[in-house]
Amino acid sequence: MSGVRYCCVKYCANNDKNNRNISFFRFPKEYERCNKWIRNCGRTDLAEKGSDYCYAAIRICSAHFEDVMFASLLKNRLCRNAVPTLFNSIRNSHYPKFARALLRINKNLVFIRIHFRISFQLHFEVHFVQVKVNIIMSKIIKTKKRKRVVISAQEKLSAKTS
Repeated sequence: MSGVRYCCVKYCANNDKNNRNISFFRFPKEYERCNKWIRNCGRTDLAEKGSDYCYAAIRICSAHFEDVMFASLLKNRLCRNAVPTLFNSIRNSHYPKFARALLRINKNLVFIRIHFRISFQLHFEVHFVQVKVNIIMSKIIKTKKRKRVVISAQEKLSAKTS
């Protein structure tokens, strides 16, 4: 092996240096199948280079193929009609830039994605609970000179601004 092989799929950071358990496959020589792989990978820039170039120089990792696409249990050989279909669609996601960077860098992409999804949900749930508490607090009846006054949320906001 002369160098490190990298996966060509957008937003995939797999290479054979950081993950020995992943196999890398050449693109097919057939023009139609090669173009289908290129479209699925999101690398339309490879279409103009041609199927011969893709076959010779470009690799895709085994993480992008379903289990039924493999000819062996070791996942080191593909079936004749295999097409990559598993991709992490992060391009148009709601994740912030630092989360996407961690997804690209980290070996265990699925764990990191789940971790950030959960943390965002917890943040929104906590924020929602905090808003509810503020609304409830604004409706609490306060006693002032033996008079009961209901402080509304609007009055509370106007008191803060003045």
